[in-house]
Order: sequence, then C-alpha cells, then structure tokens
Amino acid sequence: EQTLDICMIAVQQNGNALEFVNSNLHTERLCQMAISRNNEAAKFVKTNISTKDTHDSVSDSVMNAIRNIIS
Repeated sequence: EQTLDICMIAVQQNGNALEFVNSNLHTERLCQMAISRNNEAAKFVKTNISTKDTHDSVSDSVMNAIRNIIS
C-alpha cells in the first residue's frame, strides 16, 4: 500500500518515481519535491494535484508555475 511518506522517500531518491505514485497522493509538496530532484518529473504531475494541507485542487496558475520551473 502506498503512503505519502513512502512516496516522498521514493521521489527524494528519484523524481521520476512520481510516475508510479497513485494520483490521489499527488500533493503540491510531493510534486515539487519530484521536480526539484528531476525536472523531467513534471510530465508526471497530475492536472488536479491537491495542496499539502487540503484536498482542494490547485489552480491552473499554480500548475503553470510548477511547469514553468523546468522551462
């Protein structure tokens, strides 16, 4: 069973591990960690990631900002 803690450890080791993380665990913090480890991990970021403190969808502008990190 995947947990957020296990997934954080995985993406700290290899950002591309984000590809295998269940979409319901894609938090803003997890995705930022993955991208900071490997810019190519941005292609695995789900469109409707949730913030680390709530389950609200992140706005399109925040998603664009995350994607712009790699450009």
